Amino acid sequence: MNQSTTTCKEKKLYIGNFLKSTILYGILFMIFYLINTYITHYKNNLVDVFNDGKELKCSNLSDTKIVSKKNGYYIDKANSQYITNGDLVFSINSCSRR
Repeated sequence: MNQSTTTCKEKKLYIGNFLKSTILYGILFMIFYLINTYITHYKNNLVDVFNDGKELKCSNLSDTKIVSKKNGYYIDKANSQYITNGDLVFSINSCSRR
């Protein structure tokens, strides 16, 4: 084999590996993007459900409670990712629909 054939094969191998890794990273990026979009939509949906007066089931390290506006809970003004009644605080991440 001469040197130009070896160089050509190395370039093809490099380009092939580059394309494979680019496609893989693109697919991983899309998966993470879709998961992030779903989580954001789910959190916003929980806030809307809470604001409509419906109940949520929320947990923290020590308690699991049913929270709603009628039970005296409200969205914290300082951080809209938390639901509180002034005593107990729950992250919207730890809540689910009842």
